[in-house]
Amino acid sequence: NPFLRGQAFTKVVFMFPHVGGKMKIHLNRELLQGIFESSQHVLDTEGILIITLCAGQGGTPYETKIRRNDDTWKILEISQDCGFCLVDIGHFPAKQFPEYSQVGYRSLQKGFNIQDSIVHVFQKGDDLPYKPIQDLETIGGYLSTKENKHKNEKNCRQLYPLTHQHHLSFWCDNQISETELQKIGEACLGEVIQQIQTIDRYKDPCSGRTSQTISVVYQSLDHPVGPKRSYHLHYHIFGQSLANVFKVKLR
Repeated sequence: NPFLRGQAFTKVVFMFPHVGGKMKIHLNRELLQGIFESSQHVLDTEGILIITLCAGQGGTPYETKIRRNDDTWKILEISQDCGFCLVDIGHFPAKQFPEYSQVGYRSLQKGFNIQDSIVHVFQKGDDLPYKPIQDLETIGGYLSTKENKHKNEKNCRQLYPLTHQHHLSFWCDNQISETELQKIGEACLGEVIQQIQTIDRYKDPCSGRTSQTISVVYQSLDHPVGPKRSYHLHYHIFGQSLANVFKVKLR
């Protein structure tokens, strides 16, 4: 729309988004993703995105209608992969809006149940330019500036930060200690890496090389880390940093 091009809004509100029809949960997830991606371009710096869903659809811990995670729209996973933080949540106060009328049940001009529906309030998180560590000489500089490097400029603490655990295996000449691993993790990703633990070791009797497998836990209260983002951070930032610094070969 030419009128909206270049405009920045303080709020974007989407009440009960739905693609229509039944048994199309994957399409509704795609719809949510589209809302988040589009909103990035029209919200101002401190703007908020408000999405209201029927009970059970979002799948957050706030829900009173509990569904299996794979039977929800996974709003936390999608929002954090799109760079948004959930900063507030509550039930839709329908009684305060007596003139509000929702329709669309089975794609018809027919009302649907909004009891215990949930209002989700999101804010754009900081887009931090994480980069792999190149060598041991640069670690000191990374560590000395990490408080500013990974600082949350918007000061928005997200509700229900997701936790992701990934494994990483690599060949190395000598085993790398967890202290060394943690040092690299802090340098390249700051508080996003919560824990690093070695879970397996193997020495090839022929080559003499050591295989090491580690478990890494990712979570952040300050920065959105969805499933796809955590995978990227794990392999392309942390894993590549290990390859650069210790000359390991990722498996």
